[in-house]
Amino acid sequence: MARGKMARMREALAAALGAPRPDDGPVAGEAALDVVDLREIEDTFAQIEHDLHRSLLQLVHARLELVMARRAPVAALRESPADHTARVCFADCTTVIAESRPPGRLGHLAVEVLRARHRTLLEAVRLDPTGVEMRFALSGGRRFTAWAVGLDQGD
Repeated sequence: MARGKMARMREALAAALGAPRPDDGPVAGEAALDVVDLREIEDTFAQIEHDLHRSLLQLVHARLELVMARRAPVAALRESPADHTARVCFADCTTVIAESRPPGRLGHLAVEVLRARHRTLLEAVRLDPTGVEMRFALSGGRRFTAWAVGLDQGD
C-alpha cells in the first residue's frame, strides 16, 4: 500500500536531486549527492512513513472509540482484498480492515455474529504499534480479540 508509494517518492526525489542510479555513470559538470545526503533523504522518508502510519492508526482508534460510544454492534464480516484480513462492518456504517493473530481466526467472530443471539459489541480498543487492538464481548461472557489495521476504502 503506502510503502510502494513511498518508495516511488524516494526514487523520484533522489532522481530530481541528482542521485545517480546504479546504471548511471558520472555526469560531467553536475554535482551528485553523496552517500551522507542519500542517507539523510532515506532517514527523512522513513520518519515520514512512520508518522503517516501512526496517524492512520490514531484515526482508526478514534473512529473505533466512537463505535464503542454509540454501542454499535458488528453488523457483518465481509471479504477483504488483502490476504488474512476481513472487513468488520459496524451498524453505524463504520468499516475497518481487521486481522487476527494468528491469522485465520476471524471466522470465530463471523460465526458469533451469524448466531445473533445477542449483539456483538466492541468492548475495548487499544492503540498498538502494529494496529488497533479491538476486544469484542461475545455471548456467555467470552471475549474475542482482533486488530484493525486500517479503515476500509473502495477496492
